[in-house]
Amino acid sequence: MSRNECQQLFQSSNARINNDPKVLTLKKEESKKSKGKSNF
Repeated sequence: MSRNECQQLFQSSNARINNDPKVLTLKKEESKKSKGKSNF
């Protein structure tokens, strides 16, 4: 699986779950944690 395909998968699954408040909170936590590590 190419990086591009991963990116697309990631984006489409994001679009599906973006409006779930629980998921939004989770994602905020995740981005806080991974800010330093990865440059996604």
